[in-house]
Amino acid sequence: MGTNTGLSLGEGTTASVTSSQLSASADASDPASELVYTVTTLPTHGTLKLSGTAVALNGTFTQNDVNTGKVTFTQDGSDNKRQFRLLGGDAPGSAATGTFSITFTEAAATVGTNTGLSLGEGTTASVTSSKLSASADASDPASELVYTVTTLATHGHLETQRHRGGTHGTFTQDDVNTGKVTFTQDGSDNNDNFAFSVATARARPHRHLRYHLHRGRPLRWAPTRA
Repeated sequence: MGTNTGLSLGEGTTASVTSSQLSASADASDPASELVYTVTTLPTHGTLKLSGTAVALNGTFTQNDVNTGKVTFTQDGSDNKRQFRLLGGDAPGSAATGTFSITFTEAAATVGTNTGLSLGEGTTASVTSSKLSASADASDPASELVYTVTTLATHGHLETQRHRGGTHGTFTQDDVNTGKVTFTQDGSDNNDNFAFSVATARARPHRHLRYHLHRGRPLRWAPTRA
């Protein structure tokens, strides 16, 4: 095989296998349609397709199919990289074998909602998804989006059901969505803030975000960038 660089694609997405990633050759006079790949091992976390139809074990496609964009791979949304094995040849010539690797790329987390929280002095209120939400790949569950508290509030404390009395650890978007994250203001006449980053397990964190807490009636929890 002349080229076998593998394919990189987003989690849960579809991408074409192109001739810049997979190519083979035999005699100079052989057309691309006579170079036949046979899939001897299927990928286990996605589907290889030819013209939109799944390729079965020992199924085939040609170099011309690759050259014309007919060969695609759909990743199944799981956090796995996979590969499939190929047998390529020009009948009646001898066949070459190879393994074509497929890796997924995890989208960076982005904060979509960051409206702040209003609560009375000395009271407790829930941080809900209408006030704070982040996302990454569409297939990522909320439990994989992890917020890390990087600077604590000094005139109140953030709590989750896993960290009563304050946390300098983590909570997830699922914790927010299910009402497990609360903030308790300490009753003092002080402004306050805490900082956080958010990321999925594999992606670079969306960092340096800060919540400012302002005293008043009601107390407004207003977000700004650090």
